[in-house]
Amino acid sequence: MGSKSGGALTVIGGLLVFIGGILVLIAWIGALIKTAKLGRWGWFVCLIIFSGITLLIYIFWGPTTPKNQIAQDPSYKN
Repeated sequence: MGSKSGGALTVIGGLLVFIGGILVLIAWIGALIKTAKLGRWGWFVCLIIFSGITLLIYIFWGPTTPKNQIAQDPSYKN
């Protein structure tokens, strides 16, 4: 391979890393906003302190309901 193709691959690789970084940043900010809205402050703090590994865990096993949501009996009628 010539030096031109190596330089082009470096630029393409750098661009892909940059785009990937932007997407991770957007996902991280979205996770912070969602955990704050749900009132899951433990997850929120962990996302700030251990951002990378906690974000991966959050994607698969993160909270989906507010912390203080009361489960309602389906047979209960108002």
